[in-house]
Amino acid sequence: MKLNITEAIKDGFNNTFSRNGLRFAGAVYILALISTVINHTILSEIILISSTELYEPMALAMGGPILFWVFLAIANSLAGTWLCIGIIRSFVNSETSQVNLQHFKEDIPLTLLNMALGGLVYILMIIIGSFLLLVPGIFLAVSFIFWIIYVSEEGQNFIEALESSWATASGNRVRLFALSLTLLIIGLSGIIFEMSLSALGLSLLGIVISKGINSLAGVIMLASVINAHQQLTN
Repeated sequence: MKLNITEAIKDGFNNTFSRNGLRFAGAVYILALISTVINHTILSEIILISSTELYEPMALAMGGPILFWVFLAIANSLAGTWLCIGIIRSFVNSETSQVNLQHFKEDIPLTLLNMALGGLVYILMIIIGSFLLLVPGIFLAVSFIFWIIYVSEEGQNFIEALESSWATASGNRVRLFALSLTLLIIGLSGIIFEMSLSALGLSLLGIVISKGINSLAGVIMLASVINAHQQLTN
């Protein structure tokens, strides 16, 4: 079956602006703001320690021991992965009105482990492929785009999930690349907005608004990939 890119993106928007989709985007937004505070604090502390010149802390930087913020960064990353698992399970099962808490409880420790290991392998493969030439990196990114769905929804380990994604993407890699490129443009919207406001001296406002845009874009991207997977497997 050939992938319908328009249908995937349309479904991504519809799911994101459903009741559950907006709830999920709100949760993503909260974690994104927490992540920004953590990143600003850690970077400000590192620069403060390494620099001999006067330095103005970043917009959302806070005080405290750097080890505490590193620990908080790890916890926030795990929370984001846990949320991603629940979102995938909800959208795969077409649950857009009521949140099924079971999706956020079932086999979470093992799923988190496979998401962490799979994410590391996925990123390394893309980096290595991109260093060799840009095309292999893109080819690998597209071929393994569905691995998180197989881990989250079908309970596969990350190796099985990568193999399943490779098989699912077969015959549709060009269309999946076009879908990925379109979603990348959507994903960059928040960053462009933040840069525009920063250039006007409104960096804090830019961060707050852009994280909201990025949160919606992130859920749209994930929901669109889920629809693409459903098209190719149904």
